[in-house]
Amino acid sequence: MSIEIFGNHELKERKPLSGKVAVVTGTSRGVGAEIAQILGFTGAYIIGSHVDPNKSARDDRVVYKVGRSQMESLLVDITKPEDRQKFVDAVKKRTDPKVDILVLNASGGLEKGKTDNWAEVINIDAQKGMIQDLMGLMAPRSKIIYLTSEYSERYGKVEQPPGYEPVARTKYLFEQNLKEQIEELEKRGIKVGIVSAAIIKDTATFYLFQRHSPEWLEKMRARMNQKDFPTPLDMALAVNYAVLDEDAESGKRYFVGEELAEFIK
Repeated sequence: MSIEIFGNHELKERKPLSGKVAVVTGTSRGVGAEIAQILGFTGAYIIGSHVDPNKSARDDRVVYKVGRSQMESLLVDITKPEDRQKFVDAVKKRTDPKVDILVLNASGGLEKGKTDNWAEVINIDAQKGMIQDLMGLMAPRSKIIYLTSEYSERYGKVEQPPGYEPVARTKYLFEQNLKEQIEELEKRGIKVGIVSAAIIKDTATFYLFQRHSPEWLEKMRARMNQKDFPTPLDMALAVNYAVLDEDAESGKRYFVGEELAEFIK
C-alpha cells in the first residue's frame, strides 16, 4: 500500500488509530475493501468479513494489502446469529478484547434467489444484530459508522432509482432505529456517524444500474453537470474522517457528494 494512494504522509507516520480495533462487515471488495485498507493505513487492527467461500482468493488479496499481522477476515453471513458470534469470538481472543470502531458496511436487497423479505433481513435485522452482539465489547469513546445512500435517507421524499425501493425503504427504517438508540448508546460511551452518498461508482449496485438502467445513470450524470460519481475510496476516506472526528455530535451525517472531498453535516 503506497503512501500516494491515500495522499497523507502525516497520517501514515502518526497512525492515529494505532491500538484501535475495527470490525468492518463486507471487506472482500468495493467500499468495504477500501475501508479496511484506509483504517489499516491509519493504524487500526481490522476484523473484516466475507460471505462467499468460493471467492476467498479475492478476500485474501485485501488481507495481504492491509497486512496479515493487522487484519483478519472471517467467513460470516451477518444475517445468521451463529455467524455473527464469530466476530465476538475473534475479539475475545485478543489480548485486549474490545471494539473501538464498528463499521456497518455490508447490506443488500437486490440479490437474486433470496426470500421476499430479504431486504428486511439483511438491512434491518442483521444490522440490529451486529450492534446487539458487539455492544458489550465496545470500548468507551467507540464509534458505530453506518453507510447508507442519499436515496435511503430521503425515502418517501424523492423518486427512487429503478428497482431500488426495497433497499431504500429498509435502510431508511434501520437508520431511524439507529437514531432512536443514540441517547442510550451515548450512555455507554458509543457515538454514531452516518456516511452517505447518492450512488458509488464500481460497486455491485452501480453495475446493476449500468446493466439494467443505463438511462438513469446518464440522467444522474447530467444532474451532476457530468461530474463522475464518488468511488469506493472516497467513501472509505469519509469513513476514516468520521472515525477521527472525535468532537462531532453523535448522529452526524457525512455526505460524499459532487465535490469528492467535501463533508456536509
